[in-house]
Amino acid sequence: MRNFCSANSNLCNNGGTCVITSNNDFRCLCRSGFTGIRCDDIDSGSFAIVRKSAKNSFEKLNNACPINPCYNGGTCSIVLGSAFKCACPPNFKGMFCEAVNDMNQCAFEICENGGSCVPNSSEGVKCICPSEWTGPLCDYPT
Repeated sequence: MRNFCSANSNLCNNGGTCVITSNNDFRCLCRSGFTGIRCDDIDSGSFAIVRKSAKNSFEKLNNACPINPCYNGGTCSIVLGSAFKCACPPNFKGMFCEAVNDMNQCAFEICENGGSCVPNSSEGVKCICPSEWTGPLCDYPT
């Protein structure tokens, strides 16, 4: 299967990195200060957690943990009254555990067709391909 990220090099904006998820979808890993599906939005750092309470009406939540605002298996805990903090798993970082820890992009299983992912300081990661596959992500037959 051809890598969607390679075929669409401008998919993620503002320096974001495109990765293929385990279900063969894509995800943009945004640089600090940016957020959104394609890293188009500025992460201002100020926010409120709200939920829809009735038709065309929203309410501010004083405790965000019941709706778990943390992504990627992060754990929510209350700090300083109504503020919350996400404790992120080792492979993730960010206020909501939304960003990949750059040191472990191999956790996303980006190598295809049985390729092995190896961290590489100059390129981020490198795939070691079986003999019948080639390409940066082992996505081309030899």
